[in-house]
Amino acid sequence: MLRLFSRHTIGLVSSPLRVPTVGFKPHEPLSYLLRHGSSRSKAIEQNKRITEFERSRDWRGLVQYADEKRNEFNNVNWATMWSKLGRMRREARVIKNDKMFNRVREDFERRIEEDGMGWLGVREVANIVHAYAVMGIRGNAFVEAVESKDVVTKIMREGKPQHIANTIWAMATLGHEAPTLARAIDSEDVVKYLMSEGKTQEIANTIWAMATLGHEAPTLARAIDSEEVVTKLVSEGKLQAIANIIWAMATLGYEVPTLARAIDSEEVVTKLMSEGKPQDIANTIWAMATLGHEAPTLARAIDSEEVVTKLVSEGKPQAIANIIWAMATLGHEAPTLARAIESKEVVTKLMSEGKLQAIANIIWAMATLGHEAPTLARAIDSKEVVTKLMSEGKPQEIANTIWAMSKLKYDCPRLVHALAGSGWQIMGSCTGQDISHMALGLADLGYFNEMIFEQIGKHVNVVIGGRNQHICNTLWAFGISGLIAKHEEAVRILWDAAMKRPPTEFKSEAWNQLEIARLFARSEGVHLEVVDNDGRGGNRSEMMERAAKFIDSPATRFERTMANDLKRFGFSGFETEVTPFDNREGGNLLKIDIAWKKEKVALELDGPSHFLSPSNERDGPTKAKKRLLKSLGWKVLNMSYLQNMKYGKQSDKNKKKILVDWLKKCGVKPET
Repeated sequence: MLRLFSRHTIGLVSSPLRVPTVGFKPHEPLSYLLRHGSSRSKAIEQNKRITEFERSRDWRGLVQYADEKRNEFNNVNWATMWSKLGRMRREARVIKNDKMFNRVREDFERRIEEDGMGWLGVREVANIVHAYAVMGIRGNAFVEAVESKDVVTKIMREGKPQHIANTIWAMATLGHEAPTLARAIDSEDVVKYLMSEGKTQEIANTIWAMATLGHEAPTLARAIDSEEVVTKLVSEGKLQAIANIIWAMATLGYEVPTLARAIDSEEVVTKLMSEGKPQDIANTIWAMATLGHEAPTLARAIDSEEVVTKLVSEGKPQAIANIIWAMATLGHEAPTLARAIESKEVVTKLMSEGKLQAIANIIWAMATLGHEAPTLARAIDSKEVVTKLMSEGKPQEIANTIWAMSKLKYDCPRLVHALAGSGWQIMGSCTGQDISHMALGLADLGYFNEMIFEQIGKHVNVVIGGRNQHICNTLWAFGISGLIAKHEEAVRILWDAAMKRPPTEFKSEAWNQLEIARLFARSEGVHLEVVDNDGRGGNRSEMMERAAKFIDSPATRFERTMANDLKRFGFSGFETEVTPFDNREGGNLLKIDIAWKKEKVALELDGPSHFLSPSNERDGPTKAKKRLLKSLGWKVLNMSYLQNMKYGKQSDKNKKKILVDWLKKCGVKPET
């Protein structure tokens, strides 16, 4: 059995009182003194030798010396040895795998098991566990002992803020949950002591560790966001410390208005931009976005030419991703940053060094902000990235990427083809949002792949367990894809779920999606009934009709010019912005650009927004509208913006001939 102290110790209390000690000397059990006694002068000499090895970066010499003298080492020698090895970060991996080092480590841990921790002082414990963390030494008797009630009580009573911070930081770095230690740190007495006596870096390391381990720390968080502590942090703190504190608060979900306001001041922002590393800047703006603080001063400074150059040249892909994600989340356009990210040099860096999550977040942010990103999109749809995305990517990353491609109107055949082959594997791990994003993106891009939509249909129960918007996105996608009749059962499950939700919870966009799904379903012979007056707070039919009418789609220059030409060349009987339905349902959602109602001829004028790049294929809604019009008995002619560019260069005589030859195929002729 592991013995922690060879003398009786008191148990851990919920709020340990800090009792100052005078002339504290670590207690050493008699058994230890008999086996490992060491004179003070010898210990001092050994410490000097250990320090000399560290100064010359001779870790092998230090390990060999420790192997020879370990039976003579006292508590200070052991702590010094570990501390010096822990400073050799570059050599940490090699040291950890060295046989002689592991022999020394095992002997040290064996002594812990045999003699407990009473012979080590708080400072030694903190220094040693910190070295363990730096070197990544996990799963051993020493680390387990640090988390014991007796040792935690001792650290809280006798340790300085640095010792407390180093210990919890080490536990977090090692991935050791340390609930006993975390609970003790978040007590009123310890928090008060940390705030009054601790340096900013120590406060930062403590809250960072709590956040990394996922421990709620309400007492600590409340104290940090006080005016007094925030003033101290901003005036004395290093930028990395401040960035880590706000990151930790955001990760734990604590509102910190005082801290956020101070960070977004001109003084702190200026200092952060000039002295902060890209990671510090990324952590800060990410935290602001996560907490919902607009941070206009910070956002404006980040998007300057000087700062953007620094970020993309020095920052890691994850830092760049976090920054543009935060900008998109807060609604800051960030044109300078977006332009830099879209450069060939940065895209190459992102693809070669970035993780899939970073790449997915970047393309999502670019799409959300409405920035064109053909270089980035083309790189993502490459064989190498698609293969990696399908084999290693999480469903959310795949779904967000497809959604972003659709928003950017960028054709991605490799990505869709790969998804068709792996859809059955991916869907089982998807959330309702993931499935709705995939469905929405695929339909918007015009990929009506039956294999993928079959998998979507099999997982609609996941979708209806999510938000209203997820249900509406998926219904819209089935309608646009023309696959409602083939997957009627799945569609009805989605529709019934939508009809059972309170109408007041739906936004205007959702009502439009439901109306489009209903109209497309009817064109396929499927009747989706709108449930009204069920006591849930609104008439659904009226809400759908109102939302559809509210759509504002003024005639484009393309439409106005064509209408004028038709009149000039003798065509009559046509109208602009015409509903294809006999009872004028659908509002402004599916209006025909130019229509001859009597002949049921529709002339659709497709501008650049109707096409994908670089393939120049028409998008999903454009294809779907043509299919719907045909199902209603309309003859449909489509003129693209490229055809119009050629048409516009012709003489009036040739223009008339083009229109006459084209429209007569559908039975429309000029009067003269």
